Amino acid sequence: MRHLLDHLKNSDCEFNRNGKWYEADEAIKHINEKYNYLNKRGLINSTEQFIKRAASESSMSGKPYMVKCGSVEPIKSPVWFNLELMCFRKNQ
Repeated sequence: MRHLLDHLKNSDCEFNRNGKWYEADEAIKHINEKYNYLNKRGLINSTEQFIKRAASESSMSGKPYMVKCGSVEPIKSPVWFNLELMCFRKNQ
């Protein structure tokens, strides 16, 4: 999980939550708060669950989170995080 958030922080990408674009630091703060809430309740036991439950969509609106890097079209955050997770594991 830490690697994924560090990757977002160092990516210069923007994060969309409920229709508003945020810089990585603000997105990471929100995702960490959501993770801590879910983790205290035993709802996150793997990196995949972290992506699915804390970093994929708004719990309030159900809208998907999006990641936009430069001029590339935005993609859903679970796709972005899972791609990085695959690269990270491949290189371990």
